[in-house]
Amino acid sequence: AVAYIEALDNNATQTAAEEFAIEIYAAIQAAAIAPPSTTATGSGTQAVFTGLEMGYFLVYDATTGTPITKSACILTTNDDDVIINLKWDVPTIDKEITNGVDGSVDATSADAGDVIDFSLTSKVPDMTGYTTYSYVVSDALTDLTLAADWTDDLTVTVDGDTLVPVTDYTVVTAPGNQAFTITFVNFLQYKALLGAPIVVTYSATFTPSTSTAVGDNEVTVTYSNNPLVDTDRDTTK
Repeated sequence: AVAYIEALDNNATQTAAEEFAIEIYAAIQAAAIAPPSTTATGSGTQAVFTGLEMGYFLVYDATTGTPITKSACILTTNDDDVIINLKWDVPTIDKEITNGVDGSVDATSADAGDVIDFSLTSKVPDMTGYTTYSYVVSDALTDLTLAADWTDDLTVTVDGDTLVPVTDYTVVTAPGNQAFTITFVNFLQYKALLGAPIVVTYSATFTPSTSTAVGDNEVTVTYSNNPLVDTDRDTTK
């Protein structure tokens, strides 16, 4: 959606521009201001708008239903043709077995009591416009059990730097030691590391409930998805 904006201080810093865009977005939503009449032709990841007047425009996501990551930015149409690349970054997470038989990362065979090593990989998302950002990794295990001292071997890194428990993240182990949640502390501090890898490694013991049990490992990342309100969305892998 595109909404007309009266003015913008051209000398504003990028941060100030982001804050200004968010304030304007909030005002548009509160006043239920309709975007200008225009048309857009979409193809793949591109959309071409025609019929726009010269001026300042706020480009934002107007998806109905569950909101997704917004990219508040200002576009100045001081030329006939303007191209803008929106930052579109929805956090995802991948899980791999790092000691699988024959090098397999998706599945492996194991006997009861075998220790399975896991790696969870994500990336620092685009946090443009946010003043706070929550980022939580949750992992649920089936026929796998975390040892009582499993956090001794737990590692959490951002851009290759090892984070410190309590200071940089907190860990909660569920009763029964078959699930855990990692909550990052002050995740916004990684804003400048857009795209940098986030890696979590840990181990769990195969504790099959039957002779043909299959130990599933379902991981979810829950993240902030709207810079204006305190709401979160999750992605499960």
